[in-house]
Amino acid sequence: MRTIVILTCAVLASVLIKPSTSRSETEAPSAPPDSSAPVDEPITGQAVTPAPGDETGPHDPFTPYDVGGQDAIWPYGDLTANERAVVDHGRNQAGMDAINNAYGQAAKELAARAKAEAAAAQIGAEALDTLGVVP
Repeated sequence: MRTIVILTCAVLASVLIKPSTSRSETEAPSAPPDSSAPVDEPITGQAVTPAPGDETGPHDPFTPYDVGGQDAIWPYGDLTANERAVVDHGRNQAGMDAINNAYGQAAKELAARAKAEAAAAQIGAEALDTLGVVP
């Protein structure tokens, strides 16, 4: 047992003591790049638009998405019984309109406040109340 411990220590010591060469010691130093030479840039300076004329702005979050024409809409009569149950569950939530309208109004007010704070920060007037201006 004692021999194994001594041999293990000897092997570990030889591994740890062995000098290791790093990459920087084996490679020749390279010359610094020439700063007077022009650098080829892949940038052309023109904006890239994959399909010009097909740009759209952000969707208004308070309006529903367009599903397409009348042929894209599934009539209620074409739905299965299970699908009708899901649709009816979403339709018959009493009081949900008031809750949704309250959340929508709160989101509009918060958006207006954020817009005013961003504008104030942009011109450097974060403390509008001390300046006598009410956002």
